[in-house]
Order: sequence, then C-alpha cells, then structure tokens
Amino acid sequence: TDAGKTTLLRALVNEIDPSERICTVENSLELGLRAHPELHPDVVELEAAPANSEGVRAVGIAPLVHRTLRMNPDRAIVAQVREPVAGTEPTTRGTTWVGAPAPGTTSRKVWPPIPT
Repeated sequence: TDAGKTTLLRALVNEIDPSERICTVENSLELGLRAHPELHPDVVELEAAPANSEGVRAVGIAPLVHRTLRMNPDRAIVAQVREPVAGTEPTTRGTTWVGAPAPGTTSRKVWPPIPT
C-alpha cells in the first residue's frame, strides 16, 4: 500500500551489526537482505509457500517462526504477517524478535504514540 513499511524495516535492519546472525520469515521475500552480503553476511531467509496444485504441502509463517529457533539467530524478523500466528513468537534468550505489520496497516496502528 506504498506506506513505506518495507523501506523502513530495511533501514532499521541496516543498523544491525554485521556480526549478528539474522533470520527473516516472510510471505514473499521482499527485504532482500542476502543481496547485500557486505552489510549482513550471515542471513537466513525463510519464505512461506502456498499449497501445491493438489492442495497439500503449504508452509505457513508459524512453522517457519519455530524453525528459526534451531538456527540460533541474534535477530529474527517476521515481516508482513497475513495469517494468525498469535502465541507462536518464541521467547528465547539472546534473540531479538521483530514483527512487521501486515499490508494495509497504518503506522499509527503499528507503533503507539511516543509520550512527550
């Protein structure tokens, strides 16, 4: 919806130290962090997949979030969640979890107002 959510997320990710291992989980690979190995040499990108023509073998966001636990990331980014994954965000020591909003969500709904 051209609100700049992916662009903002990319800018934030660029501030992550290059020594950190990053795992991303997306419905479609839009962040493209592997395209810039000089910024982040240790990136794992996981992508959800729809069911095949026989209606089987779909891979959703929730199982991919759980798979990231085995990859020992320093940072895990779940971008543009379009399915219910409530309660699937793991709480692990040493991993920062970042969730990006679904398309069509305004920034006012994503981040609460900053008190002044």
